[in-house]
Amino acid sequence: MPHLTWAQNLWAVMGGFLTGGLLGLLGGTGSALVLPVLIILVGVRVRLALGTAAVSAALLALISAWVHFRRGMVEWRAVWMFVVPGVAGIAVGRQWQTALPHHVLLTISGLVLLFHAAILARGRDAAVPASGRGRPPVWMRLAPAGAFIGILGGMLGIQGGFLAAPSLVLGGVPIAAAADSSVISVGSLGIVSAIGYALKGWVDWRVVAEYLTGGLAGTLVVRLKGGRLVGNRSLVSAGVVLTLMVVSLYLIAHNVAGFTRPSA
Repeated sequence: MPHLTWAQNLWAVMGGFLTGGLLGLLGGTGSALVLPVLIILVGVRVRLALGTAAVSAALLALISAWVHFRRGMVEWRAVWMFVVPGVAGIAVGRQWQTALPHHVLLTISGLVLLFHAAILARGRDAAVPASGRGRPPVWMRLAPAGAFIGILGGMLGIQGGFLAAPSLVLGGVPIAAAADSSVISVGSLGIVSAIGYALKGWVDWRVVAEYLTGGLAGTLVVRLKGGRLVGNRSLVSAGVVLTLMVVSLYLIAHNVAGFTRPSA
């Protein structure tokens, strides 16, 4: 594994702290920042960053999933309808990742983050299930979202938690149970994706340990200061939207030039 400076190691811990805090406060938002933090701030090579990001985010999501599981509000039937096509999506995304060059993967990652910012800017109330008869069966509403999130995980190491909860609500899961169910669903897909990266050897375990340490600290801070932070949720969300937009535009601007270079 490449040697990192003390500043890069510190950025790994700080990135984990941010991710853990956002996972505890806003749900799956924090995991979207793992890959750009590892590439831009920590300086991990792209292929290694993809696997390290997937494992780091999956472990943090697993910890968060345990907390949500203990609340007893998980809609397990919906979770399975979401996860099974998601596993198939991971296999497809992994094939695409192998075939696509780095600048394409990072440009797509930037576009996904930009879309993530737009979803978060609209607010959580944007996903309201339609009423009345004639709607498709539940599995037809959940399976496409699960497959798409699986593709993101297999191709970019992004867990797609920002899409999971709205998709479950639109699929008919009660709003009160959607958050818990989405964390379980995304965490399960994240573990499957992470195992694939680990078997390939695309993981810097030292960075994972640093990221996990920071993530646990961020989760603890949210639990201790959660009441005050929840009161400022709109301000926190606005800051996250701005951060996602800046990071997404940075990734796009620094990789779109690769499309004009002649192929070797």
